[in-house]
Amino acid sequence: MSAEKNQTLAQNSLAAIQTSIAEKTKIHFEAANHAVQAPALEAAYKEAEQISSKRQALEELRTELNNTQKELDTANIALQQIDNNYTAAKQELLRIQETWNKGQATILASGLTDGAPCPVCGSLKHPTPAKSEVSLPSEKDIKTKQQIVADLETSRTLRN
Repeated sequence: MSAEKNQTLAQNSLAAIQTSIAEKTKIHFEAANHAVQAPALEAAYKEAEQISSKRQALEELRTELNNTQKELDTANIALQQIDNNYTAAKQELLRIQETWNKGQATILASGLTDGAPCPVCGSLKHPTPAKSEVSLPSEKDIKTKQQIVADLETSRTLRN
């Protein structure tokens, strides 16, 4: 072999070695760069996991809040209905108590006779005895309505 061929082969071999060294140096620097970035990437990954976990917890809390709000709305509607029922029952109780009170005068007046003293005022004259144009509630009716009002009042108290 000639010296020129040997020199060309040596130069080609040297060029290949230099290319290989350059590639391996590049790979080495990339590996070192990745090694430097690894802790930061790991920290970023952990932070992303925490954010995802907190986001999921937030969604669960929102769902719970919505469910609780629906329960509150339902309870408020029920409370309003109890209040309405209580008000109506109270008014009905007052009405039948008033009717019963007026009816007592009618009952007493039905037993009056001319010349006999009135059991309330003692008068012997009875020019305009009390009369009722409606049927009178019984004491049982009043007691029943009083119990209904008391039960509704208890429900109102427990709900508030």
